[in-house]
Amino acid sequence: MAAAIAFSSSLLACAHAGPQPGDHLSLQGRLVLKGSDPLFTPVLIVAGEQGGQWELRGMERSEALRLQSTMLRVSGTVLQVGAALPAVLRVEEVRIEERGK
Repeated sequence: MAAAIAFSSSLLACAHAGPQPGDHLSLQGRLVLKGSDPLFTPVLIVAGEQGGQWELRGMERSEALRLQSTMLRVSGTVLQVGAALPAVLRVEEVRIEERGK
């Protein structure tokens, strides 16, 4: 019985740990550009469970400019997470959900 409780507790802890570096993740949010041209950083503003801001690495500059203020679904690999660090996703796929206004 004690082993079953310990096992279920460890599963619960893992379920709430959140994304870790190396995880594949799909996020939906609005693309914004932080900073000023030419040294801006594409950032996805995400609502919901994985909410917050995710810095997007590997997105072409021209694509980021074209998709600014657009709702996107972005899939990729988590590079960095942490309370003191910005969350970073290496972009592998971008899909437009809703055009920016």
